[in-house]
Amino acid sequence: VKDYISEEDFIEPLYKKVAEMLFVQLRENKINPAMIINYFESEEEQKEAAGLFHAKLDGDMSVQEKEKALNETIMRVKKNSLDYAGRNATDVETLQRIIREKAKLQNMHITLN
Repeated sequence: VKDYISEEDFIEPLYKKVAEMLFVQLRENKINPAMIINYFESEEEQKEAAGLFHAKLDGDMSVQEKEKALNETIMRVKKNSLDYAGRNATDVETLQRIIREKAKLQNMHITLN
């Protein structure tokens, strides 16, 4: 997944912080969702962060259905990130880079093999 999205692709502050912490843990090979959830002080934020980790793909889904769900989710995160960057771009070169990255999204496909 890290080849397709990064913590910078998350716009909403809570999601961005969760992603930043998770990517650090991934780099260290020490995944600890409880540590990330406990980082947040308010119960509401803890519940929202916990919900991110407890989202499940239905066990009855085929590999193709799981791949489709993963691809759609990553594409949505990346597209939102690029849309946000496009709205805040200040020069033509940045806009051209965003357009190229959006075009690459059309050919993205992640497999679970």
